[in-house]
Amino acid sequence: MKKYSILAAAVMLALGGCGGKDAADHYADAKQYLEQKNLSAATIELKSAVQQEPENKDYRIALAQAHAAVGDMAAAAKEYDKAIGLGADKNSYLIPLFKAWFLAKDSQSILSEYQNDNGLSTDVKHYVNFYRAFTELETGETEKALALFAPISEQSDAKDAAVLAATFKLILDNNAEAALEKVKSVQETDKLYDESLLIMARLYQQLNMTELANQHFQKYRDWE
Repeated sequence: MKKYSILAAAVMLALGGCGGKDAADHYADAKQYLEQKNLSAATIELKSAVQQEPENKDYRIALAQAHAAVGDMAAAAKEYDKAIGLGADKNSYLIPLFKAWFLAKDSQSILSEYQNDNGLSTDVKHYVNFYRAFTELETGETEKALALFAPISEQSDAKDAAVLAATFKLILDNNAEAALEKVKSVQETDKLYDESLLIMARLYQQLNMTELANQHFQKYRDWE
């Protein structure tokens, strides 16, 4: 039934497009679909808006957010990156871009893009470097990760990044219990809350607390 509904939405929107809707019309309809939580229909409308006006950064940002909402992080990253290239504010959208790259396991982009960018605010730089450090760690480059985590753990502009950087330092010192207590201080409203869920799940797993590990892995999947 779900597949039929998505297909039906696609057909109806395609037929509606024959009426000569312009990009602004598609964008307006997409916003209505988003209010109704109809992500499939909204995505189709936003793709049409972008197709008609590919240089419109606002349409690409909206499409990136729609892709992220349904879990297509590679597509979300592509649109965020293009929007930034078209002039979208880096300090507003670089963190969701790096988050999307991280969830899409695009290590190459995380480690190579937006290096030495002088236009970033201090807190955004810390978040970007956190994703770089996390990625270095995931790919086995422990020393590179530690070099990035060290200054992040000592700053106060991005407090959740500081907490997680300190957490990783404790993990690498084989102090899982202290790391678990540290990471628990990250709040749901923090930018890195979903990453904290993943780290907690792994720590519970390391400490042989299987039920709690499974609960936090599930919360992490749900939060994505």
